[in-house]
Amino acid sequence: MTQTREAEPPVHGPFFKITRLPPSLVRREHGVVKDHVVYFHAGDETMQFAWRIPDTFAGYLAGKMAGLVSNPQLIDGLEQRLNDPDLTPEAQILFTAMVKTARRIRTNSNPPSR
Repeated sequence: MTQTREAEPPVHGPFFKITRLPPSLVRREHGVVKDHVVYFHAGDETMQFAWRIPDTFAGYLAGKMAGLVSNPQLIDGLEQRLNDPDLTPEAQILFTAMVKTARRIRTNSNPPSR
């Protein structure tokens, strides 16, 4: 029996997503195998990025995202970093997308009552 996976509903507005690339899109750049892509945007369709990244950095970002989702204080801390005038435009978009995605996940999840 084949299992089908329901398509995820489209996400409107800022978001952050890490995906493993299919083998045909995996590349070796400067001796590093880049087998994942991180896609993020800050809500404006003209301000979106996709970076091909190695699995170690994908794991790092996924861990940071999990930390943000589990701790609202970390979300607030990252949001405060957005005021740093020395942030690159890419970092600004990445942090904004991570903050807004973490807030959306926290809002949409229903943690069990204790």
